[in-house]
Amino acid sequence: MNISIYLGYVAFFVIFVSTYQNQIQMKKAIFLLAAVFVCMALFSQQQIIPNPGLKTVNAPEYQIQESALQNQAAHISKTLKPVPPKKGIDFVNVIDVGTSSNGFSYGFDGGQRTFLWADQDLNTIMHFHRMGGGLDPNGYSGDLGYDISKDGGLTWENQIECFIAQPAGPGIYCLEAARYPNAAIYNPPGNQNPDEAYVEFFAPMLNCYSNSGPLWGYYMHGRANIGDQTDTTRNLISWSPNDSLVFNTPKGFTITRLGDVWASDFSIWQDMSGDEGTYLGDVITSHGIWNAGIDDFEYTINSLELPTVINQIPLDNKIAFSPDGNIGWIAVITDGGSVPISTDRSFYPILWKTTDAGQIWEGPISVAIAGENGIDGVKDFLSDEELEELYAYVPDRNAIEFTTAYDFDLHVDFWGNPHIAVVVGITGAEPYSIVSAQSPTTGNTFIAPFDLTLDNNGNWKGFELGRMKTFRGTFEEVTEDNRIQIASSWDGIFMFVTWNDTDLPGVEENNQPNIYCRGLELMNGTLTGNNGQDMPYNVTEFSEGMWQAYFHNLSHYVLLDDWQFTIPLSYQEMNPEVLTDPVQYKYITDFKIDAIGVGLDETNLKYERGILVSGPNPNPSSSTATININIFDSRILEIAVHNLTGQKVLSLPTISYQPGSHPISIDVSGFGSGVYVLTVSSEGNQVSRKLVVE
Repeated sequence: MNISIYLGYVAFFVIFVSTYQNQIQMKKAIFLLAAVFVCMALFSQQQIIPNPGLKTVNAPEYQIQESALQNQAAHISKTLKPVPPKKGIDFVNVIDVGTSSNGFSYGFDGGQRTFLWADQDLNTIMHFHRMGGGLDPNGYSGDLGYDISKDGGLTWENQIECFIAQPAGPGIYCLEAARYPNAAIYNPPGNQNPDEAYVEFFAPMLNCYSNSGPLWGYYMHGRANIGDQTDTTRNLISWSPNDSLVFNTPKGFTITRLGDVWASDFSIWQDMSGDEGTYLGDVITSHGIWNAGIDDFEYTINSLELPTVINQIPLDNKIAFSPDGNIGWIAVITDGGSVPISTDRSFYPILWKTTDAGQIWEGPISVAIAGENGIDGVKDFLSDEELEELYAYVPDRNAIEFTTAYDFDLHVDFWGNPHIAVVVGITGAEPYSIVSAQSPTTGNTFIAPFDLTLDNNGNWKGFELGRMKTFRGTFEEVTEDNRIQIASSWDGIFMFVTWNDTDLPGVEENNQPNIYCRGLELMNGTLTGNNGQDMPYNVTEFSEGMWQAYFHNLSHYVLLDDWQFTIPLSYQEMNPEVLTDPVQYKYITDFKIDAIGVGLDETNLKYERGILVSGPNPNPSSSTATININIFDSRILEIAVHNLTGQKVLSLPTISYQPGSHPISIDVSGFGSGVYVLTVSSEGNQVSRKLVVE
C-alpha cells in the first residue's frame, strides 16, 4: 500500500484522539476510526481506473431487430468510397461470388459464424449465405444457398440454392425462414471427389407458432449433395414453452475430421417485440451424427450450465476440435464471477474440454487474463509510456484491469490446445467497457489482437499479433467491431488470425476497413512478418477491397500447395449506410503465406525455449544433412523427421545432452524425394526445421 495512505491514517488518528477527552468518547472514537480504516483499506485495494477523458465503448446491445431495419424506407445516398491509390506492386485479386438481398448474412448477429470452409483433401472451398440480390432477383433473405470452388478458389459456381422458405401453415402469418446460418463441408471417409461430398447447414428460425409474437425457438438443418444440386434435405428441431432450453441463434459451428457436426448456442428467451432477452443459464450443444441409412445427419441436443454475474447474457460462443477429432473445446466470453480482479468489471474466456470426441465435457474453466494469475503476454503488451497516457503513472501491471472485447473465434491445434483469437484492451471506468481511444504518441489504440493459447505444459500464453488504429464501426444502426477470426492448416501446426481495421489518418471509427492477417507457426513459436518486419499483412491494401472489406469472413481451414498456404477470405460489397440494400459477396483468390522460413528470426521468438536449432545443411540433400543444436543446460532431446502427412519416418535414440553445441547428422538416403519436417523436442517444447530431400 502507498506510504502516503499510511501517513494519512496516522494524521487522521492523531486528530481524532485529540478531539475526545473521556474514556467512553475514546472508545467510540476508536470504533469509528476502525471503520474508517477498513473503508480506506478497501478503497485502496480497488482496481485502478484509467483517465476519465479517454474514449470508451460499451458491449453492444444484445440484439437489434432485423425486421425493424428491413421495414425502414431508407433510400439514402451511399457514402463515397475512397479510390485506392495506384502502386506498382502486386496485390490480391478479388472476384464476385454470390449475392444476398441484404447485409445480414455477414452482419447483425452474424459476425464470425462459419460461412467459409476449405477442405484440403478435396481442394474445395464453399461459401454459404442467404439468398436474393443481383443473382437471385426473386429470391428471399430467408432462403439459403452456397457458392463453390473445386479448384482451390480459382473458379466458382455461384448461387446454388439449397433451402427455400415456406409458409408455416394455414392462418399463420410468418414463414419458416432461415436467418443466421452456419455451414461446412462434410466429406465422407475416404472420399476424394468433391461431387461425392455434402454441404451441411444449420440455422435458427423464428417460432411462428408463438402467441406472444415472433421469437427464436427453432433450429433448421439440412444437407446438400454437391454433385446433385437437386438432392437436399430439410429438418426442423422444434422447441416448446415447456422445454427448459430455449434455442436462440447459434454462433459456434464445426464439422470434425471424424465427420461429426457440432453447434453451440446460449439458452435465451427473447420476445422479438422488444425484449432484449433473458439468459436462462445454459450453453446449448447440438451434435449431429451421419446416418448412412438416410444420407443425413441426426442431432441430439444437450446443455452445459454456465452461471454469470447478475445473470448477464454471455457475449459469444464457439466450438472447435483438434485435427484427429477427439479433443474439443467450447469457449464463451462472459464474466462468471470466478476471476476476482474482473468480477463485475471485465470479460474473459470460459471453456469446457472433451478428450473423447464430445461424450464428456469438463468445465467450466475460467481463464484469467488479468491480475496475479493473468497471462503475461497480455499484461505486458502495453508500454510504460502508454500506461502513463492511460493512468498518468505506471501502475503495477498485476493491478491493471484487462478485458477481452465482445467477440472472438476458436481453433484447436495438432496437440489439442485451444487457440482463442480475441481483441484485448483496458477496461474503462464503466463496467464492461473497453478503452478505444488512440494514443497521442503512437496513433494506435490501447488494444491488440491476440492468440491466447495453452502450451504443452498447461500454461496460458498470449501472442500479440499487432496493433490496431480503430475498434468499432457503425453501419446504419448496427455496430461491428474488429471481427477477429482464426484458421489453421489441415494438420493444426500453423494458425492464421485475421481482423478488420481502418488505418486512415484522422479516422477513429472502423467504418472503412481493410483485412489484416498474421500467421503463427506453433512448433517454433514464430510469427510471420510482413517483408521481414514484425507486423501483420494488410491483405486488401491497394486491391479492390481497400477501405471497403466490410464484414470479412475467414475459412476454418487454409489450403497448402507447394509449401504455400492460401488463406481463403471473403467480404461483402455493400452500401454501409443501408444494410437492407442487396449485397455482392467478394472472394480473395490469391492471398498466400509461405509455410516455413518466413517467420521472424530467433531473436523475435515468443517462447524462451533454451534451445537453438540451425537449418539442415545441405538443404536440399540426397545423402546426409547436418543440423547444429545449441543448448544452455543439460537436457534430454528427442529428434525425429515427419513427412507432410504427419507420418514419422525417422526417430533418433533419445539421450541426454550436455550444455554446448551438438552437430547431428541425419541420413536421408532412404527417404523419398520431397519436403519433410525435422523436429527437435525438449521438455515439452518443439523446434522444427524444413528438410528437403532430392
